[in-house]
Amino acid sequence: MENTVIEFGLKNVKGNDKQIIIKLPTNIRTINERQLIDSWKKIGGIAFISDPGALTTMPKGEGKEVEICFFNLFKEKEHINDFLLTKEFKKRGLSPADPYSLMLVNQIFIKLLKFFPNCSHWKTAKGNWFQIAFEFNESPLLSLHKNILLSEYHPRFWFAGIKKI
Repeated sequence: MENTVIEFGLKNVKGNDKQIIIKLPTNIRTINERQLIDSWKKIGGIAFISDPGALTTMPKGEGKEVEICFFNLFKEKEHINDFLLTKEFKKRGLSPADPYSLMLVNQIFIKLLKFFPNCSHWKTAKGNWFQIAFEFNESPLLSLHKNILLSEYHPRFWFAGIKKI
């Protein structure tokens, strides 16, 4: 991506909480859902989308620049559901990362996936929870689906949140 300035760092915050901080411009948010998936496939990524309607629910976020913070809970909890995860985001002063920004991070830092599988979630106006997850298993993998009942996230995942700059 031309003229893109990316900042990357690891920061210790309260207690044992570690965050990976990435700052990036948000021009990725100007593309549509199909272009997003196509750009993922161009880097050799596999996209598993259980509900094609999930693409239209993806929030694009707002602002000209974002700071994406990744945190994990594998020392604190075995599995976590959407309700508890929302509390964890608030506790850190974060909002869940929008899928467009998270996709850009994972495309630029593709090797990040091998060590830091990551995800985000969002709730629609109808009250449905969706999640997008990125991981590496022989090739980059994106999964997007609707959470049924109270889905739980595996402790290996790092959760992506946004702080406005």
